[in-house]
Amino acid sequence: MKPTPVPKPAGEKGDPGEDMNVRHVHAAIWREFAEPREIWRRTPWYLRHFYFILFLWVLFYLINFTGSWKWSEYEDSSIRRSQREDAHARLETPPRPQP
Repeated sequence: MKPTPVPKPAGEKGDPGEDMNVRHVHAAIWREFAEPREIWRRTPWYLRHFYFILFLWVLFYLINFTGSWKWSEYEDSSIRRSQREDAHARLETPPRPQP
């Protein structure tokens, strides 16, 4: 019968050849990720152009095809809205002079 292995006490080294210094381990992990400014350099040219054209198209679409805002857009009654619009139209037209 073999005795069960006793776990090693936590010390400076876990496995042989493995560094347990937190600063060294974290520095190695952080070196694996690219910095944000390197994303542009690492992106293929065709994706950069595609994203740029897509951005311009969305900008053009939002500028040209969004409707103008009207306060009466969500009014309940279409009859009251038409009455108000008729009253505004009558107020905006100047009266005709009487001959």
